[in-house]
Amino acid sequence: MRIRTSLWIVSLVASLLAVPSGCVGNGVYNYKRDIANQQIIADAYVKFYVTHHEFPASLAALVSAGYLPSNARFYRDVTAWFFQPAVDYRDGSYEVFPPADGDVASLKMLGRRRTFDGRTEWEFNPTVNASIRDGVSASHSTPP
Repeated sequence: MRIRTSLWIVSLVASLLAVPSGCVGNGVYNYKRDIANQQIIADAYVKFYVTHHEFPASLAALVSAGYLPSNARFYRDVTAWFFQPAVDYRDGSYEVFPPADGDVASLKMLGRRRTFDGRTEWEFNPTVNASIRDGVSASHSTPP
């Protein structure tokens, strides 16, 4: 009976220790977290536009102007289960762009980096980009 109980306790402890170590380094994509991360950046994009009356050229422009920190947990689109370290914005998953021809209806101002077969593509979430469009449009209709 003592051996069986001891084996049970050892196996329980081993499994509890194995779970966090296997999850800390492995990122798991979470749609809600991704959208929340993008919304933080989108809000900064709109604030930059309202203040400067021009579109930010890049994420670096938002950081250097003080609208976003240089290191944050929301720059990654994946999350580790137990620990999500802050990352530099240059190592993150997102980038901002001025809209082509100043047309915010294109909904391509904030993109998430996706890599396929060694090449980078940008994925633009229409809901988040629509919030940028709406914020920029609202700034034109409100008196200074």
